[in-house]
Amino acid sequence: MPFFDSSDARLYYRAWEVDEPVAAFLFLHGGGEHSGQFSRLASRLNAAGVAINAVRDFVLKAV
Repeated sequence: MPFFDSSDARLYYRAWEVDEPVAAFLFLHGGGEHSGQFSRLASRLNAAGVAINAVRDFVLKAV
């Protein structure tokens, strides 16, 4: 699972990428859901040239 990492937090996400996107979309889901639920819709949007990302987890690091 890809992630963005900083000294304060880590953001995990799922990506459905396309070679030359015409648009981009970010899915944000509720706490009881998971990013995998967007797979079918993401595949259809990918076919139309849309790059998709879905936030999976946001973790604050201990100070």
